[in-house]
Amino acid sequence: MFKISPEGIALIKRFEGLRLEAYYDDVGVLTIGWGHTGRDVFEGQVITEAEAEALLAKDLQRFESGVNGAVKVRITQSMFDALVSFSYNVGVSAMKGSTALKRLNKGDYEGAAEALTWWNKGRVNGELVVLRGLSIRRSAEAALFLRDLDQVDAENDDARSLAGVEVKENPPRRNNPITTRTTGGAATSGAAGAGAAGAVLMDDEEGGESGNDGDDDTADMPAETDEPTADTPTDPTPTEDDAPAEEPTEQPEPVEDAADDAPTADAVTEVPADTAPDEPDKQDYTDAIVVALGVLAVLAAIYVIAARIDDWFKYRR
Repeated sequence: MFKISPEGIALIKRFEGLRLEAYYDDVGVLTIGWGHTGRDVFEGQVITEAEAEALLAKDLQRFESGVNGAVKVRITQSMFDALVSFSYNVGVSAMKGSTALKRLNKGDYEGAAEALTWWNKGRVNGELVVLRGLSIRRSAEAALFLRDLDQVDAENDDARSLAGVEVKENPPRRNNPITTRTTGGAATSGAAGAGAAGAVLMDDEEGGESGNDGDDDTADMPAETDEPTADTPTDPTPTEDDAPAEEPTEQPEPVEDAADDAPTADAVTEVPADTAPDEPDKQDYTDAIVVALGVLAVLAAIYVIAARIDDWFKYRR
């Protein structure tokens, strides 16, 4: 069972203020002391500061009990303080029926803090309007509520571990996971692999000079790459199977005698008689493209690993 801390009491006092003579607050409720209301408050009433402290201590017991009975999930002291301050202002019944409590009991801590800020309106002269003082108070309570959220995450992970439940890494908190560097690196890697496969398939369809006669089933298989997503932490490491093909060490040497390059009777296409050195054939172009794309795929995989390590350091909880 929690009890409100001195920090929580200071938050309540900051927004309630001390008035030793009964007065009507912004929404027309008769109030005295540190925001005390009830049937025991009457017009013209005057109390001492000690009496105001006693009224506050008595009221806090009721609100502490209300919050302790309503919350069904693990919370921190700062969360409890924020909820007591919230209840002290809106009432225990309103707190129990609030969206903030419903979200909290479902484990949505951030959603609960957001819902606290919705309670910033009051009825003035019969009209419901946003009150600046309430908006500031709700923002302060929400900030206090979320201050030790990492502690709750750690305690929940410890509880699941003790219960034998596997604890997985929480993904980094980002506003838009589609824009993460890991996703960009994975897309680059995938594009490189797809380009390499496309180059090989195109070569097979146009003549099969690489030795594949077009009937090899492996020509239609997708490249075997493990592409990480922004929501699934992975640790891709290039293997020997994923290494780029060796770059050709010998390039066709230019032929100095143009007469030796004249087309033969078996040539499929006609070549001008004054053709200079031999042009690299289709296989040479294909090999160069595959090597380049393979290198790009390896670099993209390295980039993915580096981005994941960087994300872990910056966004770990």
